[in-house]
Amino acid sequence: MNSYMKCGLVLLSLLMALSFGVAFGEKAATNATSMKAMKAGNPVMISKVNFGKTAQWIDIKNNGTSSQNLTGWKLFVLNSPVYTFPKFVLDANGKVTVHSGTGKDSKVNLYAKKNLLTKATDKVSLQDAKGTVVSTS
Repeated sequence: MNSYMKCGLVLLSLLMALSFGVAFGEKAATNATSMKAMKAGNPVMISKVNFGKTAQWIDIKNNGTSSQNLTGWKLFVLNSPVYTFPKFVLDANGKVTVHSGTGKDSKVNLYAKKNLLTKATDKVSLQDAKGTVVSTS
């Protein structure tokens, strides 16, 4: 294999990694965890985290083709549990937003009744009812 072919393979590998959203450092571990969960058949993942002075929320997305029972699942921030899902089913291709503070729970909005995050860089993870980490952000 000549040096041009080796360089091409390296570039192809980097492009593939970027297309899957994998970066170096902590983000790589984060996305690797989510990808492992997806390969294991779990399409539910953290899709967005918002930290603001007046609004904090975490979006959970079901990328699958069937609904997912999230009852008993937990959100962790900095390895401490901050929210346990009540009896709740997330529709196929559905999204639910878990908000800090109070409000009326619905099919698309849930409320933690407390602050979820302490700062914008907090590590957030989602565990299923068995305690398996299915997504991190």
